[in-house]
Amino acid sequence: MKHSSFKLFEFIIVLIIVVAYVIEYCISDHFSKPGWLYIAIGTFVVLSVLLLVTEHIANKQNPQWKNLWRMPSSIVALLAAVAAVTIIIAAFFNISSGWYLFLLVLLRVSPDYYYAKKYELDTLHSVEELLQKYPEAKSKMRKTVLGE
Repeated sequence: MKHSSFKLFEFIIVLIIVVAYVIEYCISDHFSKPGWLYIAIGTFVVLSVLLLVTEHIANKQNPQWKNLWRMPSSIVALLAAVAAVTIIIAAFFNISSGWYLFLLVLLRVSPDYYYAKKYELDTLHSVEELLQKYPEAKSKMRKTVLGE
């Protein structure tokens, strides 16, 4: 399986988790709490384990791309804004803010897939080869990966 396919699969899993959380939150009042809670927790555990296994396999098959990208400043700003909105919603409207955690994971996996496609990581074999073909990628990489 190609690296970009693993990253797309991770992205889809997190999207499913977000949608499942929203659905569970919206309809949870209509079902008996203990049974519905066990189903919701089971769903999140299975999907989370699937996400971790997928990420582990992707990192094992392509260790050169593990933790390669730093989080873009636009994503950091978006997370700060979402955190502020979450605090306001939780404080004034007494609504659960657990969805923020899923959004954080979604925003963490989305740049991985975007960069895997943009910089054709499926065809490259090393960070050096990536930097030779795409010198502008250096500004988006973590300093620890570059050895600086």
